[in-house]
Formats: sequence, structure tokens, C-alpha cells
Amino acid sequence: MASLATTINGRTTKLVLRRPWSGVWSVVADFDSRVDTLAGPATVQIGDATFEGTFVPSLTGSFQLQSKAVIVGGKGGWRQSVPKAHEHSDAGIRAKSLIVKLAQQVGETLGTVDIDAVVGADYVRVTGPAARAMDRICAPLSWWVDAAGATQVGTRPEVEVAGSYEVLDYDPRWKLATVTVDRVDQVAPGSILRNRLDEPVTVREVEATIANGKVRLECFGQAGVLTSRLRRDLQAMVRHLIPELPYLGAVRYRIVKANAGDNRWWLQAVVQGEYPDTLPISVRCFSGIKAEHALGQIVRVMFTEGDPYDPFIVGFAAPDEAGWKPDTLTLDAGEIGFGGVPTEHATSAEALVSLFDAFCTAVNTTIPGPLTGVGLFTNKAIILNAAIALTATVPITPYAAAIAAALAAKLPDVTGQLPSIGWPTVKGS
Repeated sequence: MASLATTINGRTTKLVLRRPWSGVWSVVADFDSRVDTLAGPATVQIGDATFEGTFVPSLTGSFQLQSKAVIVGGKGGWRQSVPKAHEHSDAGIRAKSLIVKLAQQVGETLGTVDIDAVVGADYVRVTGPAARAMDRICAPLSWWVDAAGATQVGTRPEVEVAGSYEVLDYDPRWKLATVTVDRVDQVAPGSILRNRLDEPVTVREVEATIANGKVRLECFGQAGVLTSRLRRDLQAMVRHLIPELPYLGAVRYRIVKANAGDNRWWLQAVVQGEYPDTLPISVRCFSGIKAEHALGQIVRVMFTEGDPYDPFIVGFAAPDEAGWKPDTLTLDAGEIGFGGVPTEHATSAEALVSLFDAFCTAVNTTIPGPLTGVGLFTNKAIILNAAIALTATVPITPYAAAIAAALAAKLPDVTGQLPSIGWPTVKGS
């Protein structure tokens, strides 16, 4: 292995370079002498390899004749905290547009953004680091800052290592290989190691230590898992300390079968993986409501206080989603009101008055001349008396069609402010 000279902005140093599978690369540097100005852009030169980054002021300083610094890839923007935000589009929001806006907001340069997914009609971002927002937007794909300081988004290429290298040691338990190379950029996340290994390993994370002109790489590989050692270990710790974590959010399920005789439903997990298909699950949404739901409808399942022994259905499809309308809906309550207005019934006096108004409108053209126009509505009592008299002398059949038309023309009382003839399509006690 050739000796590699190391400089940062022309100053000689020793350093550790960490390149993750997803996210921002970083350099932890120890300078050979005191450096008073360690701020702004930083060019890290390791032999023939160049990495463009930025000093992190909060992690940089000096003591006596020594200086220490941390450099991150790009402009340092992914470390910034971004404010809460909400976007909405009925046509659907594209992940690429969110990434472009976020990069502009934190001053980062984008390279190739190979993602065209529609993430939904709404995007809600909470306050926090821009890198965390990128993790969520890009999932399940990756994003990373390359050596030139540009942010790339997409699927990391997996390629064979170019040039000569040697695997000095390999621990199959942790998929950790110690490698020597001629250039520090020979092995990167996505490189495939084969030298002296029984099976090839795809590198997920690289940690390069450069001291005294020599470079030594520790390569972490985890087949099929796009993660880092730190993330893997932290995730294991959190899941151990908070066992209820998988049960704290809403999980999407699909209704596949009704459970005969009760208000429970057999469900199938929309995303096959961590959550199983379920036996009959109860509905806990609104009191006094029972429905026969359409099969295939997407529902949300939650767990009471993160308790895996108490799952329940809490949410259903919205009116603009497929399968939102139930086959039947039953309302059961002592009294149902709308804005203080009592429930309507077909036998109520208000409903009969409303029916008569609709009837008068429908038969306006069939009533004899003296009762048409304005007179129709100002002489309702005369009309009623005439109708009663007609039933004794002539058949009422000609008016049956007008009554039917009046019923059909009466619109549902969606506001609750007008009387109607009842709810013919709703069951109730």
C-alpha cells in the first residue's frame, strides 16, 4: 500500500473518515498544530482522493498546540433544523418535489434524484433535523452525499472493487472486514468484497482511519439490510427498552370477511411483514353506530395504550376513497338531533307540512285555473278541502303520480334545519 498524504485546506492532519450507506459522510480530524480558523468549506485530500465538505463549528476547536475538527459532506445543511410544514395536493404530492424544496431550504446541492413516487395527498413535517426529514421522504430508497458534496437520491449501485486490495481480517458474526487499499475511495458503500472471503459481502458502511500516511478500512456489511451499525444497535436498544413501540401507531388492514353474529371483522395486513393477519377484530369508532362494511375496504387498527392484547378498528376509508360506503348503516340512540332540531319522522306534523308544500309544487300545473300561480300557495286550505271533496266524487288516481313526484322531489334534509318525510334508507330503533 502506498503512503497517502492527508490535508484539509492545505493543512496536514490525521483523520477518520466515515461513509454511511444513507446520509452524510463525516471526517473527525486531529491537526498536527494549532489552527485558529476552522470554519466554512473544507477540502479533504487523502492521497489522490478528494472530499468536499464543511466544518461543523460546534464540534471544532483548539487546546494548547492542538486543534480538532469535524467536517461533514456537502454544505452542512442536512444538520440544520427545519420548521414544521404541511403540504396538500389532491393530485398527490411527489417525493421529488419535497426533496428539491428541502435541499433549497437548507442550501444543499442535489445530484441525481432518482425517485418519482407519489407519497400521498398530504405531507406533514415536524420540526427537526433536515436529515431526518430526508430519511422519511426517501424511504425505502437511500440518499447520500458523494465525495464532491452533492446529494444523491435513489438506489445505491453495487459494484466490484476496482484496483488491488486485501482483506486482512473478517468477522462473520458482525460482517466486519478489515481491508487495506491503495486509494481511500476504492471501497465505498455498495462495493462488493470477495478477496479471501467464502461468500461475497456488499459493504454498507466504511470507516477509514488515516494516520502516518497509511490507510486502514473497516467495512461493515449486512446482507439485505440497508442500515448502519449505529442505527442497527440503537434500534435494538429502543425496541428492547420500549417493547410496546410497534403497537403505538395506526396500522393499515384490509377487511376480508365478516364475523357472523357480531360487529367484528377478519382483517389482512396491507403491508406484509411485521404485522400479522388477524382474527375477528371489534370496531370502536362512534357509539350508537353499527355497519355492514364492504369487503376489501382499508381500515386502521390501533392498540389500547400500546397493549398487544387489545386491538380494535378505529378508522375507515374517507368518502373520496374506494369502498368507503358501508352496505348498511344502523343508528341506535334514545334521541338523535341536528343542531338542536329534533329528529325527523314521517308521522311528524312538520314532515306533513313539508310534504304538502312539495305536493303543491308538483301539482302546480294540474290544479284548476283559479288555484294556480300565487293562489296555489295562498289557498292551501281550499286545496285541501277540494281534495277531500274530490275523493267522494271522482277517482283520486290522477293525483297519485303527482304525490309520487312530490316524494321523489323532496331532497334529504342534510342540514337538519328543514323537516322532511324521514330517512327511508336508514335503519333505527
